[in-house]
This record gives sequence, structure tokens and C-alpha cells, in this order.
Amino acid sequence: MQLTYLAHASLLVEAAGVRLVTDPWLDGPTYLGAWWHFPAPAARGEELRVDYVYLTHEHVDHFHVPTLTRLPRETPILIGRFMKPRFAEKLRELGFSDVRELPHGREVTLRGRDSGRGDGLRVTSYQYRADDTALAISDGRSTLLNLNDCLLRARSLEKVLARHPRPDLLAMSFANAEAYPIVYDFEDPAERADWDDRSRFDAFLDKVRLIEPRAFVPFASMFCFLSEELFPINERIVSPAPLIARARAGEVSAAALPMNPGDRWSSDGGHEVVNPIDWAEKPRILKQYQRDHAAQLAELAAGEVVPGGRAALASAFEAFFRGFAARMPWPLGRKLDLSLRVDVSGPAGGVFWLRFHRGKLDLGAPASDDAWDARLSVGDWPLWRAVTSADSWQSFGISCRFRMTLRRGMRDREVYFWFLLYLDDMGYLQPITLATPRSFGVLLRRRRELAEYARSLFGGRFVDANLRGKFSTS
Repeated sequence: MQLTYLAHASLLVEAAGVRLVTDPWLDGPTYLGAWWHFPAPAARGEELRVDYVYLTHEHVDHFHVPTLTRLPRETPILIGRFMKPRFAEKLRELGFSDVRELPHGREVTLRGRDSGRGDGLRVTSYQYRADDTALAISDGRSTLLNLNDCLLRARSLEKVLARHPRPDLLAMSFANAEAYPIVYDFEDPAERADWDDRSRFDAFLDKVRLIEPRAFVPFASMFCFLSEELFPINERIVSPAPLIARARAGEVSAAALPMNPGDRWSSDGGHEVVNPIDWAEKPRILKQYQRDHAAQLAELAAGEVVPGGRAALASAFEAFFRGFAARMPWPLGRKLDLSLRVDVSGPAGGVFWLRFHRGKLDLGAPASDDAWDARLSVGDWPLWRAVTSADSWQSFGISCRFRMTLRRGMRDREVYFWFLLYLDDMGYLQPITLATPRSFGVLLRRRRELAEYARSLFGGRFVDANLRGKFSTS
């Protein structure tokens, strides 16, 4: 088996006569133009010559439409089988004629067009939570476990390790994709729980010790911000270098492999460094990146126009949130109490209000402009993309293209608001729509994880306790 690291979460795996690429984000920015590659990718979409593509989940740094549209439409696209067929439908709408949903935990053999009747490449998709997957890949001699952003834990991880013990190579995200806490301000500074790279690395290394791979690669967290608006955030993006150093100092027995785009690993030849990066030079390199992409950045900024101006934005804002409130089932909605003031900058800007009381929505302004629990400051175009569903609220939230200010004690309410928006993104806000034979079949295959998740959800934990941010505290 040979692996070539292409960029971010994109791996090219070649084995048993098969060429498989995962999560190809290779062309241009993503997340409303906010995220750019760092380091630069080792290939472009039109250069890919592969037999299969596997997409771990729908986040746009993994399901990147501009890159996918550069591939032949007959390319087989592999995804996990979720309770709703939405992901597969999106791919078919892009013109892909061979979209295969892999059932949870079922091994599938892939054969290349020119591989004859060989053993082929064996892959097993493991779905987790509402929208994520991990992928085990084996050629009969070696095994790659690609966890990417999928933070499998407890019984769900035990099932994977029982079938794939001691993988030869583990590839796993080393940083969490969230805007919190970097774009947040608090009325009470004591409420700011600033996540740091040390605690995130602690969790990463704990997972390495649990899985016991022979080697591991920290990946799927390689990006930067190039716009003037967000460029200062680059100072706080976690680098993999300290993680590699800790591992090599003896904290884990697995070999730590720093891989940059173009670097390779094979079961026979080991790790090959093709593109060494001096992370100490990152500030200088990023300034050069920004200069190199100046024309593209200007072109993107010029295209950020709200069609129809403020009236159209106001109408779309009202229509979306009235629909959101109507879709919210009473058991979930009754817990939503939040007064959110939305300050929108740009030609279509203005002040909008969302005032939820036990799930009931009031779009009118309160008697005082200061009567808010949370205050969202955002440009008109990013908000337009979210309320028209041109981009998801998850993409909006991960983009960092906003600023949130919270009154004392309001963090839990604000988290719950985003949680409901994300459920709505995925079409899971109304549980009744999941009462289908397909959903029951999926849940039956994932019954252990379902029980585990239910305990967390009813305990009020909407994210794993070991999630930590991509940002350091200094």
C-alpha cells in the first residue's frame, strides 16, 4: 500500500490495483471563501486519475464541489449510508452517475479498472453521530485507519479496533473546526473557556495510545486565512509540529510522521519526505501566500453582493427563521430562550432581531436596543448565503466570518441555538421525518452507538468533552 498526502484531509491511496482518493479539497478556498490551503496542495482536481473517491462527510472542506466538478462524472463516489439520502442526492445533482452508500461496518471490496481479478482493496465505512464517518482501508497486508474529523469513542471505537487491531497507519485530525472561542467576546471574561492546543494534543495522544497504531499522521487541519478580515487569526492556528515533538519525546510508542502535501508513506518503504516545511517560517510564507492570491482575493470580494439589496436580505432572513421556528418540534423548541441582535454590515446591512421564548419566535425589535442576550456582527453576504441555504449554517459557523458577543450566563443558550440550526441543516430537526424503513435499518446497524449518543444527548452534552479548538491561547 502506498499513500500520498495531497492536502488537508485528502489522501491518495494506491494498492491492489486501485487508486482511491479521500476528501479531495484541492482547488481554491472554502467556507465562504475564508479557508485556504496551508501548505499548498500537491495536486489539482483536474490532475486526479483515480478509480474511486471516498467522502467522509458533508463539511465543505471534505465535500468540496469546485474540486469534485473537475472529475469525470462516471467516477464512483463512495459515502456512508446515513438515515437520510440527502448526501447521495446532492452528488447525483452534480452529475455523478455512480454514487454508492456504504452500510455501517460492512466490508466492501474495490477493484480498479485495470486490476484484473486480484484480491482488490477492502474498505469499511463506520458512520458516527449525525453526519460523520471513518474509513478502514486494507490491501490484505497493511491497514490504514482514516479517522479524519470522526472522533469515534467508547463502544463505537471498540468495534472498529476489534476488526482492525493495531493499524499500520492512523490518520487523524489534530484540531477542531469551530469559531468558538476565537470570534467570541464575553460580558464576563471569566466565562471565556479558551481552548488550547495542549489540551487538544492531550486528547489526540490519548486516542493514539488507545488505538496503538504502528505510525500516525496528524492531518485534516491544514489551512489558513488569507483575507485582511481574518488574517490575524493565523497567529492562533495550531501547528502539528508541537504534537509531533511530544510524540517523539516518548509520550506514545507509535511513530509520529509529519506529512506535508506531496509526502508519501508505503508499507514497504516507510515515510518519504518530499516537501519539508519549516513551521517557524509560517508567518513569512503566509504573507507571501496573501500576495500571491491578491487578485483572486479581490475578485472574490467584488463578487460578494446581495442580489436585491437590503429588502431581499430582510425577506430571506424572515422567511428562513419563520420556517426554522415552524420546523422545530415542541420538546426541543421549549428549551430555546434567546434574544439575538444581528448587526449586519455592508450595502444590504441593518439591524435584525431573533427573539425566542420557549421556541416561539418574535422578529420585532424590543423596546430597548440593548435588550439582547447575544449580539452577532456579520457582513451582509455571508448572512445572505446562510439564510438562503446557499451555504449551510455549519459552513457559516466554521468560516469565522462573524463576531459574537455574549451577556453573562448566555453561552449555554447560544450553544443550543447553534445546535438546533445544525440539526436543521442536516434535515434532522423533525424526528418524524426519520420514521422510514431506511432510517430504521441504519439505526439497527448502529444500535450501540445510538445508545451511547442518547446518554450524552439527554445528559445535555451536545459535543464530546474532549473536543478542543484549533486555536492556542496566546
